[in-house]
Amino acid sequence: MTLNYDVLVGDEAKIMDNTHVTGGAVIGDGAFVSTMVGMANDNSPTAPVGGGERLAGPVIKARAIIGAGATLLPGVVVGEDAVVAAGAVVTRDVASATTVMGVPARPR
Repeated sequence: MTLNYDVLVGDEAKIMDNTHVTGGAVIGDGAFVSTMVGMANDNSPTAPVGGGERLAGPVIKARAIIGAGATLLPGVVVGEDAVVAAGAVVTRDVASATTVMGVPARPR
């Protein structure tokens, strides 16, 4: 697992092997992040360096579950008790207590 800069991890959160938690990410209490999950925090990688306000890591709320190999794009919020299926690509916020799957991730 890789924890980048300014990451917040809540109590009893679990982060599995080979997962990259990008800078500015927040992982809530009791959340589960499975193996090989990738996260991004920069929607403008070719913009000049120095504009820190453009960086926004994903936010995973309390008790959310992120399946193996899922990808979370910059600034998305995964709501409390939500489930992101294995291999999903999360391009938009996920409502609380919702299951999403696919590319791009959509409610099931």
